[in-house]
Amino acid sequence: MEKHQLIQKMLRNAYDLKAGSEILSKKLVTSSVGQNLLDILELEILLKAVRIAEFGKPEKLFHDYPEIWSRISENTKKDLIEVACERYAGKINLTDVDSVLSDLRAAFVEDRYSYEKEGEWELKFHPFERMGLAFAMRNWLNNWLNTSSNPNN
Repeated sequence: MEKHQLIQKMLRNAYDLKAGSEILSKKLVTSSVGQNLLDILELEILLKAVRIAEFGKPEKLFHDYPEIWSRISENTKKDLIEVACERYAGKINLTDVDSVLSDLRAAFVEDRYSYEKEGEWELKFHPFERMGLAFAMRNWLNNWLNTSSNPNN
């Protein structure tokens, strides 16, 4: 599959996950495990899509969000953080993106099997940081698709 087509497919998949999460949020009074998992999975797909758009072939990085983030160019990271912080000004803290992404990775992995947990545990979902980064990545990817000089690259 051509890179341009792959990015389009990944972006559509991310939009579908976002829509599913929004449907759940309207049906439930509080956030649910399913909604959180869909939100975090959307972010994972967007992270991987940005990485692929910038550097090509997909890599098997599974749910290692900080590692995927580390493989995105510094200029793109700066742009994404700027857009995310602008979008949720006053509600977002992206001074340590690696920590936020590590927490989201742990939440994705641990929340899937919450029935296995005993006692109290705390997962950090960073809703504004996650929403801000997802927003910024969707915009970045749409811009990349629209300005990509060769749709087959």
